[in-house]
Amino acid sequence: MSFLKFTIRCGPIFILVALIAALGYHLGEYIPSEWWLLPAAGALVLLITLQIFKLVPRLNFILLLGLALSAGALLNWFDLGDGNWFPWIVLSLGLISSLAWGYLLGIRLGWISSLFFPLTIVYLLVWFLIYLVPGLAAWMLAWAIIGMFLFVGQAIHIVTEARYSKTEEVPVPLVSDLFITYFNLFWIGAVIDGLMRNNFG
Repeated sequence: MSFLKFTIRCGPIFILVALIAALGYHLGEYIPSEWWLLPAAGALVLLITLQIFKLVPRLNFILLLGLALSAGALLNWFDLGDGNWFPWIVLSLGLISSLAWGYLLGIRLGWISSLFFPLTIVYLLVWFLIYLVPGLAAWMLAWAIIGMFLFVGQAIHIVTEARYSKTEEVPVPLVSDLFITYFNLFWIGAVIDGLMRNNFG
């Protein structure tokens, strides 16, 4: 898929998904703190369902919009007010580096790409351990920084494979993969920023 085709086919969908996530963020301001389990559980269910039905037309688009709305609401857990610029820098890093790598360098990651899925699963499981085991909290900042590089690599892989794909890429599954990856980068940026403020602010 050429860069022009990538932009035309995926750009409008991605902008719409980003706007829905922004709407979710503003709606999330009205969710009482004791109800936060609902959007978190909803986002998890939508994420799993989207992965199962990612190639089903129309349903995948509805699930993607629902995931964006729930994920946006969850961003209210973080301090994203004025002066909190680091999550945007991390997101921009992932966006620019993945597009530059995919369409300027054009180097495929080869066998390394097969490691992203198991590494992502292990990475998320370790987050659960960090929250459950108090003694691991000291590793939270280091683990968040590792995650930043992991998700940047994943974004590079997705864009590069879309460029070299022999089949006609369906835009919604591609946008869903990119949205999940870029959202995780934004989340990791917010985590790193919060930890830096708490530890060194």
